[in-house]
Amino acid sequence: MKGKKLNLCCFIACLIIFLVGLSIPTGAASQVYQWKWYTPYNLAISPSMDQLPKIIEQKTDGKVKVRLYVSGEHPFPGPDIPRAIKTGACQMADTLGAYFVGIDPHLGALDLPFFSDSGEEEDAIRAQVVGENFKKFYDDHNMIPLASYPFPGQTLSASVPLKDFDSFKGKKIRVFNKTSADMIVTLGGSPVTIPFAEVYTALQKGVIDGTSGSNFGMVAGKIVEVAKYITRTHAYGQGNTWTVVVSKSAFNELPVDLQGKVREAALEYQAIARKIQHDLDAWAVREATDKYGCTVSTIGPAFRQQIRERMKKGCWEPWAKTFSGGLELLTKMEKFHEEWVKTRK
Repeated sequence: MKGKKLNLCCFIACLIIFLVGLSIPTGAASQVYQWKWYTPYNLAISPSMDQLPKIIEQKTDGKVKVRLYVSGEHPFPGPDIPRAIKTGACQMADTLGAYFVGIDPHLGALDLPFFSDSGEEEDAIRAQVVGENFKKFYDDHNMIPLASYPFPGQTLSASVPLKDFDSFKGKKIRVFNKTSADMIVTLGGSPVTIPFAEVYTALQKGVIDGTSGSNFGMVAGKIVEVAKYITRTHAYGQGNTWTVVVSKSAFNELPVDLQGKVREAALEYQAIARKIQHDLDAWAVREATDKYGCTVSTIGPAFRQQIRERMKKGCWEPWAKTFSGGLELLTKMEKFHEEWVKTRK
């Protein structure tokens, strides 16, 4: 009899333990979230990108895993990234304001060449002048911005020196979008649109005289072998800032503690990415001069001011006139720039 009672007690105890175990929400603790990250770029342009998945996985103890898909590994070009996020094709993506001016022309504010004097100023314009426009864009497209970082330093590489307006006359310069085309026209040159893969041969054969892009891109693409004159423009405001976004739906599926860890990882990555882009610029300039014998110059303050005066008529105002309230926004931006310069003298 005692044995039967003991067996019954053991059975009841085991049953209680089993039922208690069922009531514990272990799913959230054990679930691994698999995300895809689509970027329209590649590691040659932004070699820091593969760091973010590692940091996220480390910060979340492996509970959030991100696989990076670079250009060519997914079917979504830059302007189509919002659709990739909205449809759930990916959970993370790289975005660029210049891609989405068709959705909201205000986003082109960061695409105005020679408007900003630094990446810091561009960040400030984004946050303080067109911040609400970017917020609405992200909200409308189910996105949450996580981190941002700039292109490597911008430059003009040519087979001849480009040091003043006269030197641009008659020169055919390869461009990559409408804004860079307007910039070259305003400087006095003739814009040519060809794929970057064809730039080397086009320079070699004299089809073009130069190309716009980044110092790092000029070295990585061997352009410095056939274009020995590099003019550093520091033309911040050419759609210069990439933003890594996450799907709001995917982010909200995470427990609160993991959301915090993902944000921590993104900020850590942002600092790493910005440093890498800065270091790449410095490395590319050294490589161009020391290894390839290029002549590197920088547009000085006086010439830069002359360029700004021309850009206002040739680029900024034509952009502002394309949408309602554009001229008012441009005026606001110019006032912001004046105050920015004053406070940093």
